[in-house]
Amino acid sequence: MDFFGEQRTRTQRSLLLYGLFFLIVFAHLAVALGIMALLLTIFTGGIYHWVLILVAIWTIGSFVIGSFLEYRRLEAGGRAIAQRVGGVRLFIDHSQDAWEHSQGVAHQHEPIPKVRFSAHHIAVRDERDFPPVYRRYYEIAQQLAIASGVRMPILYILPDEQGINGFVAGRHSQDMVLVVTQGALDKLSDEGLYGLIGHEYGHILHGDATFNLQLMVVLAGLQLLYDWSDSINNFGAGNQRSHQNSHHNYFDDAVNRRNLLSQRAVDSHARSTESQTASFTTHSEWVSYWQSQSQSQQSSAKSQSRWLQNNNKFDSQAPRNIWTLLIHGLSFSSMASAQLIKHSFNRQRELLADATSVQLTRSPAIMATLKAIHQDSLGSRLTSIADINGLSHFFFASSGADLGDVSWFATHPSLAERMSAINANAYHDFAVKVAKEKRINQQKIKEIYEQRRLGDWGVIKVNSLSKNK
Repeated sequence: MDFFGEQRTRTQRSLLLYGLFFLIVFAHLAVALGIMALLLTIFTGGIYHWVLILVAIWTIGSFVIGSFLEYRRLEAGGRAIAQRVGGVRLFIDHSQDAWEHSQGVAHQHEPIPKVRFSAHHIAVRDERDFPPVYRRYYEIAQQLAIASGVRMPILYILPDEQGINGFVAGRHSQDMVLVVTQGALDKLSDEGLYGLIGHEYGHILHGDATFNLQLMVVLAGLQLLYDWSDSINNFGAGNQRSHQNSHHNYFDDAVNRRNLLSQRAVDSHARSTESQTASFTTHSEWVSYWQSQSQSQQSSAKSQSRWLQNNNKFDSQAPRNIWTLLIHGLSFSSMASAQLIKHSFNRQRELLADATSVQLTRSPAIMATLKAIHQDSLGSRLTSIADINGLSHFFFASSGADLGDVSWFATHPSLAERMSAINANAYHDFAVKVAKEKRINQQKIKEIYEQRRLGDWGVIKVNSLSKNK
């Protein structure tokens, strides 16, 4: 594989997505203006240019405001993203050295813990004091920083995530962070961890870590438009429900007033019924009386039902909220388009970073990482991050938020595509091995069920163990 040629190709393709993204934004603005002009022509018989200007200002203003708010939230750069996902920083604290020097020899006998754990950092006085699993992470990151010629990023871990994953983010070298899950540190071999970290350094070298933050800011503007339309829609639905509930409450109150009669009213109604039926001597007279009472109640209920139907008919004939539907449709379309662009961009960059990992490690170590994800039961899925959909394009592999590896909205290429791009022969051998193991496991399961059907519960277990030996 020509890795340098592959890098040039991926870079050229990715640059096209910059212009395509802004083209979609302006295309949605043009569609909004066109639809508004059509509606004005239909309902008013003319086009009011001041209305079109307000629509353009509102659309662009919502985009700018949403992006500005997200930009303010991300002022800390990579640190802000690491804190948002719950990262714990690996921190080398040299402050105690100056303190000991100022206190003199008399206080140096006081024990100072080598490792201090907190909810936000794991602090040590020297990198050798890190627990072994974190010291390996620190040393590999340091070695690849030297190999790539970039400043070593701030290291974070995700202690609650057992999936094999990681990402880099930052505006510049001072706030660049490298975040790796606990599952990656526990499950990957040295080769696999080299491949993962080398991949992330590739994102730093090609500017992806910075661009992902910029892309997140841009998407926030489109997200704000969607949130506004959703709020307007919910507000309108709430008003309609409250209006309907007011009618139901009116009749419920009327029923309650009839049901919650005082004892005096009950006695008065009983005396009236007694006086009306005092002269009854035959069964037919009682039947006629109760029929008349039932017809009276039914006519009262019909009048109330007719009033409700007329009122609902009036509501249904009211003008539909066309503007809400228009805003919601445009915002949803813009979000879908932006997501498609983001994911298409990310798929190209992931292949580029894989090639860069091979270049930095001088070996196809990234293959070991991808194989480990493929063979692990949890894979690269993440479970404890709230805004995983908005952050999915940052991670090394699919975090479980997309719609599958082959979907148009998938954030990453499939593992098969990535392994095949690195070394097609190695991937073929790996795929054959996995398929063979799968057939063997299926055959063992079939034998176990067959033996259990025959009533033998122990032979298969012993035979399978002997075969494995």
